[in-house]
Amino acid sequence: MGTHRVENREHQAGRSHVEREVRAEIMARPAKLAELLELQYCQYPSPMPRISYYPVDKLDDPELLGYLEEAARYGAPRPESQAIRAHVPAVLRSFSQNWQRTFRTGVVEHPLKELCRVYVSKTIDCHY
Repeated sequence: MGTHRVENREHQAGRSHVEREVRAEIMARPAKLAELLELQYCQYPSPMPRISYYPVDKLDDPELLGYLEEAARYGAPRPESQAIRAHVPAVLRSFSQNWQRTFRTGVVEHPLKELCRVYVSKTIDCHY
C-alpha cells in the first residue's frame, strides 16, 4: 500500500507540473492572439481584445450589403457582430446563409426556435 501512495504522489506531482504549463500557455494566449490579429487593447486591468467593425462604405458586394441591411432591419443576427464578420466576406456569407436556413425558414415555428435559443442561453449562462 505504501508503494501505491508514492506512485500516486509522483503522478500528482507530474500532473501539477503539466497543469502549470497548460495554465501558463493559456495565460499567454491573449498576447499571442493580439500579435497575430493586431488587436488593440483597451485600458482594463486585464487585456481585452477589440475587433473593429468593417467599414460598410468599403463593401461593394450587394449580397454582403444585403446581409448587413437585414441585420440592421431585424436586429438579428446582431448588426455589430455582422459588421465584425464582414472583415472576412466568406465568414459573413456563410454565417448569414446558415442563419437564414436555421432561423427564418424551415418547418419548426419561429416561437419554438426562440424558446430553444433562450433555453440554451440560460443553460450555459449566456446573457445574450
